[in-house]
Amino acid sequence: MRGAVRVLGVTAGVLALFVSGPVAAAEKFAGTATDPTGAISFGAVTFTVKGGKVRNFTVEGATVTNGGCGGYKSVIVPTIPLRGGRMIGVYTPVPGVDDSIRVNGTITKGRASGTFAEGPLCELRGKFTAKRR
Repeated sequence: MRGAVRVLGVTAGVLALFVSGPVAAAEKFAGTATDPTGAISFGAVTFTVKGGKVRNFTVEGATVTNGGCGGYKSVIVPTIPLRGGRMIGVYTPVPGVDDSIRVNGTITKGRASGTFAEGPLCELRGKFTAKRR
């Protein structure tokens, strides 16, 4: 009887593996960002790709072009849809406030590149490149 229970348990475990399918690992990316001309270097760019979305897109130390928001800030977008290697998204950090972050880029063969902008309240623009880690 114990042998039958053991076989049943192993069979159930194998069946659960096939039903759930393989779990896709998150792909992490890291790189750099600059202003649109490439003359001013910003901080690091990091994000993760999982489940058809770019998650936690972050640009550290971006230079703000108007004086109302200080000299440097981090740009953070929680999720951006990813379709066919294109990431295009608009995120409003504070609902009801006239300020949004736009990200437009591509991911191909473990490399990502694109542009980002925020405004009109805290105005900044830049471009980024990143590689899969």
